[in-house]
Amino acid sequence: MKLFFLSFLILIFSIQYVQASPFCMVGVGLPQQCIYDDVRTCVAASNPPNTTCITNSESYIAFNGGSNYCMVLSSVVAQCLYNDRSQCNQEASRSGGICVERSYIEAKSPFNFDPRVQGN
Repeated sequence: MKLFFLSFLILIFSIQYVQASPFCMVGVGLPQQCIYDDVRTCVAASNPPNTTCITNSESYIAFNGGSNYCMVLSSVVAQCLYNDRSQCNQEASRSGGICVERSYIEAKSPFNFDPRVQGN
């Protein structure tokens, strides 16, 4: 019993907190692999059309600009400056980033306006 308890304590103290990385590689039939801290590494690891690099739904991404499409670089700050997805993809491939929809980023923002909490 002491051995079991000691083993349990060693296991508990040896487990470290793992924080998910901001970029994930996903594909058809594959689970998200959120192990990339750098967008260039994630893009290089993904092989379209079978896999692609996306932002992690668990991490918060700050953004600036008011357009519908955002380019995300390794700085994890989205630049929402593009009204057209093709323009965003073109600039993202030139700059080594990825293009995402602003609504996807806004859904994760802790600073969104929530009318349920506001008084009348």
